[in-house]
Amino acid sequence: LLSVGYLAFAYTSIKTEILPSCASLGGYAFCGCSQLSSVSIPNVNSIDECVFLNCSSLRTFYLPYNCSFVASDAFRGCSTLSSFYIQGGSYCSLGSTYAVYARDWASMAFKSTPIASGTGKIYVPSSQYSYYANSCPGWSYWRSRMFSY
Repeated sequence: LLSVGYLAFAYTSIKTEILPSCASLGGYAFCGCSQLSSVSIPNVNSIDECVFLNCSSLRTFYLPYNCSFVASDAFRGCSTLSSFYIQGGSYCSLGSTYAVYARDWASMAFKSTPIASGTGKIYVPSSQYSYYANSCPGWSYWRSRMFSY
């Protein structure tokens, strides 16, 4: 599996991206891709900082089944991101690997999105809802925006 490197597609005019063999997304990989509206990354297991920063056309995102980590600011500035689906599988932590910063950094993950403003939603499989809402590193910060499916 390949990794998409730091700033790989940043500030390009791509509209959709399909990366079926991608294992990780490096920092700022899609930063500033204002036309990016669809992403398919079914095998990604980590999403580094600011990967989708300011992707203003991204409305819905499906967190891959095996993703175990989403870094801080990953979706900050995605001004139309109103639906975020956690697809289950292994548990995914959000924010920082350093516990002392986990809450602060988790709060930045969706800054300046409809999720942060209260009109967007994070959907979690019903079998994992309790863990994500109450215990999962970073995600519990967003429990008021979480809904089971």
